[in-house]
Formats: sequence, C-alpha cells, structure tokens
Amino acid sequence: MAYKDLEKRKAYLERWKEANKKERNEYFKQYREANKNKIKEANHRWHEANKQKQSEYNQRYYKNNKEKIREAHYLTNYNITVEERNKMSEEQKGICPLCLKHESELNKILIVDHNHTTGKVRKLLCDSCNRGIGLLRENVDILKRAIEYLEEHK
Repeated sequence: MAYKDLEKRKAYLERWKEANKKERNEYFKQYREANKNKIKEANHRWHEANKQKQSEYNQRYYKNNKEKIREAHYLTNYNITVEERNKMSEEQKGICPLCLKHESELNKILIVDHNHTTGKVRKLLCDSCNRGIGLLRENVDILKRAIEYLEEHK
C-alpha cells in the first residue's frame, strides 16, 4: 500500500511492525545467527572509523547517566542497590575498617569489598585496602605471613 502522506506511512509501518513482532524477531534472530562474522566485521569497521565519535558519545552518556551506571554497577557486580551501599557507609560512619581512614581523608568514596569465590559482600573499604587484600588473593595464610614479615622487619 503506497502512501503519499509520510505520517500515514510511518503510522502504517508501526502498526505492521507491532502486528508482526514475533515473526520479525525470529527473522532477525536467524539473520544474526547466520551472519555473526559479517555483523562482527561491520561493527569493527564502524568503530575503527568512528573512534572519536564513539568516545565523545561515551563521555556524554557517562556524564548524563552517572546514577544509572552506578546503580547498574552495584546490582551487576554485588547484587546490592546504591541505597544499600549508602546504608553500609552510614553504618561504618564512612570509615575504612582496616586503615581507619575516613572517606573525606581519601577524597574518594569507600568501595564494596566482596568475596570473589562466593560473591558475598563483606564491607566497604578504601581502594588501597581493597587492592591489598585482592593482591594477596584473599588468602588468610598469606596475610598472616605478611603480618609476621612486617613484624619481623620493623
């Protein structure tokens, strides 16, 4: 059906898309599956040709969606909300339980520490303390030996 009026054509196409949603989704799913490499190569070419444009877009997106990104980060990585993280900070009075420094001294918020094996959230730590635990592979025996080593070589 040909339309001379562009708005009528757009409305018709929207109705058609909605009426044929399942079939279209299945068609595109099959197309993507059959053309994985072709799509991957086209995406790679586009990104190579548009690095600056993509970088600017990413910066704008981050600037305009900081809270949304933060919320997604906490939910995806730790299965907690921003509110739960903030409550943890209040309970700790903004203090890292290891070095006892306050967030205001660190010029950075405390970050979520979690067990990498179980995924269980422990507490909020400063970046340095969290990295230290991580670099020692969260291994209690290594941490004990590190303490003994430091005590011995004061």
